[in-house]
Amino acid sequence: MPKASGAGDAWTKGHYDLVGRIEGELELYGHKFAVSCVDGLDRSWGPRAEWNSTPVSWMHLTFGDDLAFHLVITLDVVNGQQVYTTFRFGYAVVDGECCAVTAAEVDAESLGMLGMHRIVRITDAKGRQWEIVGSAIAAAPWHTAYTSFLSFQTLYRWTMGTREGFSNVTDVIGVTTLSKRLSRLANTPA
Repeated sequence: MPKASGAGDAWTKGHYDLVGRIEGELELYGHKFAVSCVDGLDRSWGPRAEWNSTPVSWMHLTFGDDLAFHLVITLDVVNGQQVYTTFRFGYAVVDGECCAVTAAEVDAESLGMLGMHRIVRITDAKGRQWEIVGSAIAAAPWHTAYTSFLSFQTLYRWTMGTREGFSNVTDVIGVTTLSKRLSRLANTPA
């Protein structure tokens, strides 16, 4: 993905995002569960510098094979809560056709740094607009293999009219940013 996407150097060295169908079986504690869902998929490879990148929210909002979205929106931490700032890039998949998202905004409520509720408004290049409401089903922090940041992940139940979908959202925030925004010592003179 080119730097003009707003993703910067991290994605130019090997990263892709897509929406796809996931099928298979999950066995957990001796119980088997059939899996068939549409959700966001991504893969990264190549060198990754340890850096405190701009915090971003990586979102997939999926409703099935005929309707899904991917968004990346920058965020900041203000008074201990995420504030979603600038839409960077995204796409809508409508009836098998991919179309660029041209605008998106997020209103959200969190418990600590974990997302609990979101309202997402999206406009695509064809002028279509959607308003989607998300409620948390599960949430947890994830300290990935890249020790310079944490991912605060939430599994959302999305509703839009009579439509219902489920997918993951992660707010990726560098540990340096977290310490500057959340530590009571961060702004204390030495």
